[in-house]
Amino acid sequence: MILNKTLSNSNAFYKLSHVYRWLIVLFFSYIFLWFIPVRFDMGIESFLPLHIAMETISIIISMLIFAISWNVYAYERSGNIVFIGSVLF
Repeated sequence: MILNKTLSNSNAFYKLSHVYRWLIVLFFSYIFLWFIPVRFDMGIESFLPLHIAMETISIIISMLIFAISWNVYAYERSGNIVFIGSVLF
């Protein structure tokens, strides 16, 4: 019993250290990207197609998440999945 608890704690510690490692890498990547000088000017004429494309992609992703969450619902599971899918609809 004690051995299983020790293994469980070491596994949780491993998972937590893995998360901390990713957070540190992402933090320093963000800091690095923040200080890179940007030398281009994106005018208003190129912003509209980019905005429409990104908006369309986000709508498609939201609809896919709704469809998946609607179809995986079962009475044995909680209703949180359907709630999240409905919010994204």
